[in-house]
Amino acid sequence: MPTRVKFDRELVKLRQSLLEMSDQIEHAYQKLLKGLRRRDNELLEQIREEDHIIDDMQRAIESRCLTLLIKQTPVARDMRVVSASLKMVTDMERSGHHAADIAEIFQRMSDSDLEECAKDIDDMITKVMMMHKSAVNSFVERNEDLANQTIAYDDEIDSCFNAIKNNIIAKIHAGTANPDGCVDTLLIAKWLEKVGDHAVNICEWENFQETGTIGEHRLM
Repeated sequence: MPTRVKFDRELVKLRQSLLEMSDQIEHAYQKLLKGLRRRDNELLEQIREEDHIIDDMQRAIESRCLTLLIKQTPVARDMRVVSASLKMVTDMERSGHHAADIAEIFQRMSDSDLEECAKDIDDMITKVMMMHKSAVNSFVERNEDLANQTIAYDDEIDSCFNAIKNNIIAKIHAGTANPDGCVDTLLIAKWLEKVGDHAVNICEWENFQETGTIGEHRLM
């Protein structure tokens, strides 16, 4: 089999692995939403128990990338694809790990605090997962326009975080807030904001695939 054909087939497998990892992360956040809405501790515990699956996927993708770099001696454009994949799986793993972090906090919150938290957090979870999925699709599909649109959407995530923070501040000033619930809600919102940041990073790795630059710095 010609080397080019073999390498292209390996790239297809790599992209499929990235999509499978992204799907696993998306499922974790879908469970997170259900666990929050239903107060389902067993479902939340599943997220924590299955976090290792995402870790295993990350290691498998990293191994595939390193094998391609070592055995296939890719040209510069191919090198960008593989090295960018090697980088972006770290952002994906962190996004997945935040789902487990948030699930742990949901488990320890009281029903009343969860009810208050859900009013602010429910929509933000949905939005960051839309952003995550869009970012991964832009990378796998080599769609720079989609990547740039997704980066711009991060302003929406930042607005969600600021609204939650300001709402908590207002409750504290009014003397109607439970301090523990406020701290937990703000921490969850901050982690969700980080998921948006990881999605931005993935989009920037898509731009790197196409141009060899990150921001104004040419790397390859």
